[in-house]
Amino acid sequence: MSKGNINITISGGSGKFGNIVQGDNNNMSSTTKRALEDFNSDISDLLRVGKVTEDQIESLKREVDLLTQVNNDKDLVDRARALYEKYSWAIDPLKKLFAIILP
Repeated sequence: MSKGNINITISGGSGKFGNIVQGDNNNMSSTTKRALEDFNSDISDLLRVGKVTEDQIESLKREVDLLTQVNNDKDLVDRARALYEKYSWAIDPLKKLFAIILP
């Protein structure tokens, strides 16, 4: 028995982030949409209980949005790790989000 080969060819430029595939008119799967909605709700709860400011929430949302638009899987984990370190106050919502959308 010989080892099989798997060949993958990508043309036209595309990238994958969890359930988001660039090159498909930027459509998100319902799973990813729901994960982002839950994330936004979770961090809004932190604002309601007074653990963070609105500016901190908006900053985190912007960075998560940028992360979901990334086309390069190589630095995806590093960028996610940087968010964990920078926004340690949101570690639980970030863990929940990344468990769903990271490959």
